[in-house]
Amino acid sequence: MLRRSPLHSLLLKERIKLRYIVWLLPLLLFYATVDSFLILKAVHRAHGSFGLVFTLLTREPLFFRSFRVLLVAGVLLAFMQVWPEVRGKRLRLLFHTPLPPEKLVGMTLLCGMIIMLTANLVAHMLLAGTMFFFHIPTDIIGPVLLTLLPWSLLSLIVYLGCAALLYNDSMVFRGFVLLACIAMHGLMAPFAGYGLQAHASGLYAVFLLFFSALAFFACLRLSSAPDQRLIYRLARAISLTLIILSLCSLLPDLYWRFATPRQVRHKLFYSPVHEQFVVVKQFPDKVIGPSGTGHSRIELEDGTPLSRRQMVYALPILHADSLLKWNAFPDNIQGIHLTPEQARNSWRYLTLHPHDWNAPEPRLHLLLESEPEGARLELPSDFFRLSAARSALEFINPRTGCVDRGKSTHFTAALRGAGFSFPVRALAGNPDPRKDYDEGYLLLDGQNRLFQLKMARGAPVCRAGGVLPTGVVRGMILMEHRSSELLGLIITAAKVFGVMQKDLSLHAIPISGFDADRTRFSLWADLLGKCVVSGDVTDPCGGSLGQAMTPDFSIRREYYQPREASDILSMRRREQVAAVLFPLRLVQQDITRTFAHLRLEPTRFAGLGTIGNLLCVLLLMVLRYWKRVSLRWWEYALVGIFGLVALVVLWLEKFPVTPKWRRFGM
Repeated sequence: MLRRSPLHSLLLKERIKLRYIVWLLPLLLFYATVDSFLILKAVHRAHGSFGLVFTLLTREPLFFRSFRVLLVAGVLLAFMQVWPEVRGKRLRLLFHTPLPPEKLVGMTLLCGMIIMLTANLVAHMLLAGTMFFFHIPTDIIGPVLLTLLPWSLLSLIVYLGCAALLYNDSMVFRGFVLLACIAMHGLMAPFAGYGLQAHASGLYAVFLLFFSALAFFACLRLSSAPDQRLIYRLARAISLTLIILSLCSLLPDLYWRFATPRQVRHKLFYSPVHEQFVVVKQFPDKVIGPSGTGHSRIELEDGTPLSRRQMVYALPILHADSLLKWNAFPDNIQGIHLTPEQARNSWRYLTLHPHDWNAPEPRLHLLLESEPEGARLELPSDFFRLSAARSALEFINPRTGCVDRGKSTHFTAALRGAGFSFPVRALAGNPDPRKDYDEGYLLLDGQNRLFQLKMARGAPVCRAGGVLPTGVVRGMILMEHRSSELLGLIITAAKVFGVMQKDLSLHAIPISGFDADRTRFSLWADLLGKCVVSGDVTDPCGGSLGQAMTPDFSIRREYYQPREASDILSMRRREQVAAVLFPLRLVQQDITRTFAHLRLEPTRFAGLGTIGNLLCVLLLMVLRYWKRVSLRWWEYALVGIFGLVALVVLWLEKFPVTPKWRRFGM
């Protein structure tokens, strides 16, 4: 009789345990696929091929949310594999087999991971096939699949986390595992947009490897003399690091939810009547609205208080309707005669943050007909994109998903004929048919020269503009307005340029201390001049800088409004407490960009954080001698880096507990 290897016996055991779950996974995937298909079919039936692609492009609906059943699959698979092993405390008997413990655990986890990887691969293929059925361009299919990727990695993490949860019988360790799973769910499960988490996928995969070590550690710690095995020591170090990182994500967020203070909000407006800035202070303990605006404090920059009615007179263009109702609209402002209609139609106001330009470029673009037959603008029947080398325009027919070669060649040749030098460095448009008129797209060529492309009666219309000074272009914004003065903005790393609609000339907007990674600004423009109010989004204690400018962007007046002293003091105190408690914070959201940016963020008060970490290391040394427990160098390193969080984790995991707590399974 042929003798079978022990590994073969382990495979047979896994086959017996999984003989039912393998039939449930296809049913879950079938449900998710059918649900996604029916949602796309409903949109296609109501709006057609163009409407379907347009909806996916502009609204980014989560039509494939049913594929979150992969998380359920991970939980069920872990339960079916591990529960029979641990029921009735049988796990210790498993370690008396001839095979090493790491092989026993490895075989179980390997079988489960292969099944989960196969299920996730099939899920991606089914979702891609569903979108190909409706001829959705690959420019949308790719980001959608990248959105599903974090959920796939999270399903593997959930599988390993549930296995670790079942393998261990310590309530403390189970609590750590549960918190780690909650932290990963908070990082990987939220949806912000198609493909915005792609930059963090590599770090998600690293966390998946950490969870593999966590599952090994949970099981091997029950074997005899686990400290003698190198794989156990390595798994323990990785597991503790994972738990500490998870707490560095959860605890600071929880702290700031409770500790964030209420602050006074400031708004700055430039008054052409007083030739000063008007400061509006809104207090958080008062109602701000139609019936509560009287509780706001309004004053000039020199401290002169203003009533609500006086503020209306100080800002005649902003409040032209109110002045007209009172028959008090001035005959002239700063010697310039303006009618109420001119005052209404000349001003524009926009607020921009770093995440408006630190964002992925749109995947597809729409070129509207600038001279429609009727009075209103209408959406086109196709989309366009840049080629892979950004050396040509490609127009796509949404019915077939194919490139219209004739139209693509025609529009690309028109750009070349106007002097455009490929590749395209940047482009921006505003394909909203609800606007008053259309100016097409702004494009920056390889020589940093600005061009405009629009479609008039089906034909391309191109014109050249100014040359941008040397610099890295961070973003372009096009914004048609009825004043027909400022067409758009070009943002570089350290400057903002305004694009004039008349001749596409470029004018530098002198925003003091502008940094594309930190500065947010509001721009007010009218016939009397411009006004820019800027600030640092990364500084919670920073104020606002107001700069009044002439129509040609020459600075007329500057005023800096700091935060309230009490607000600065309360925020700094809370930040100092957070620096001692959490010297490092694992965060993903970034107010300066739209895509996920997973990182360890140090505290602003690095000195306090360092002092807190050193005190924790000293306390750990005292505990070591008091409890007479040996510690390794990397355990001191964890406490020296992560401070109090690491100390608490080591205390609960390493040091023995009193008999009082043993009744609770600790």
